[in-house]
Amino acid sequence: MPDHVHLIFTLYDQTTLPATMKLIKSTSSRRIGRGTTWQREYFDRAVRSDEDLRAKCEYVAANPVRAGLVRSVDEYPWVWRWWVEGKLPAPVRTPAPH
Repeated sequence: MPDHVHLIFTLYDQTTLPATMKLIKSTSSRRIGRGTTWQREYFDRAVRSDEDLRAKCEYVAANPVRAGLVRSVDEYPWVWRWWVEGKLPAPVRTPAPH
């Protein structure tokens, strides 16, 4: 998505959501090369069952279609959904930065 990102992940051990989000935001901002890339806040939802997880993953995968960026989820190169097809996707090739 050009203006936001959806992440679905599991926190392990002593890791906290605020610390994880800070790490993701600070690392990606440095790599992008811009100081203010992210808003301060974030929105989170707890997933409590396999059915909830599947529904959230389907929602995230369909987001580019709802936004009108593509006609099909398969056309969007940044959706990772091997859990649907049952096989790992081909690697996405991105050009190296100059």
